[in-house]
Order: sequence, then C-alpha cells, then structure tokens
Amino acid sequence: MSARPLYARAASDNAGSLAVLRRAGFAVIGTEVSYASARKAEIEETVLRLG
Repeated sequence: MSARPLYARAASDNAGSLAVLRRAGFAVIGTEVSYASARKAEIEETVLRLG
C-alpha cells in the first residue's frame, strides 16, 4: 500500500537538508514562514512533496 504524497519541510537556508530531500526525489512546491523553536524566531521553510 502506498501512502503518497509525502510532504517534507526544511529551513530554506539549510542547503544540506534540502539537497538530501531532493536526492530522495522530493520536489519543491513552495515556501512558508513559521516559528522555529530551536531558533526562537520565525523562519522561511521550503515545502517539498514526493509522489
């Protein structure tokens, strides 16, 4: 059974995470601004989709 599409989010300035997701077949579908607890600030996130 396939549970697609799958979605992922990564900080837009996190080139390493975005590269891994793209190599896994995810495609960028947009960006959003959201709060990042680790940074204690709002950041831009890239939203990706697989499938």
